[in-house]
Amino acid sequence: MTGKGTGAFTAFIISLLLAACATAGKAETRTEIIAFAPAVPEQTKVGRCDGPSQIVGRADARQCMVGHHIFDPCVKSADKLVCGATPWSSDKSFVIDVGTPPIESPHADPGGVVAMELADGARCAAVGGDTIEFDGKAVNYRCDAGEATERVVLGHPVKGKVWMADYAQLGHNANGYFVHERKTIAVPRVWR
Repeated sequence: MTGKGTGAFTAFIISLLLAACATAGKAETRTEIIAFAPAVPEQTKVGRCDGPSQIVGRADARQCMVGHHIFDPCVKSADKLVCGATPWSSDKSFVIDVGTPPIESPHADPGGVVAMELADGARCAAVGGDTIEFDGKAVNYRCDAGEATERVVLGHPVKGKVWMADYAQLGHNANGYFVHERKTIAVPRVWR
């Protein structure tokens, strides 16, 4: 290609490359906080809720049991208590029938996180029940990173203009679980 159009074409290509480089290197500037209100599923299970969520500090969040399985958090949506829901999937969610509606906790932390999306695209949801700890931090969130390895967030995200999380890849051997890789990562989106 030669002639008058070459300079304009070259300038256009350079501007596209510069825009792509600027976007690729762009860091998160603020964590987006989204109110989580799960859809009410049709499936109902009978169980019990003995107290507030041990993971999420929402006033309407509970730790519940169906049989010997713990579900934490279960959150109120349209006057129903919904367990197993995440912002990106309701496939495993259900309404828990506990007989009488649970009383909201007056000592809740309104900043409790139900789920988060990490800067690398991993989506992490709160888990309850007995979890393992590493360096005094419990596995409070399990992540779906599209891999066969177990990815988790240890503890809770650290709040700030841009929230940060202690993100770990776990390994497993005959002695149990261990941290294979660990890093601090930005959290562009949280659901509370």
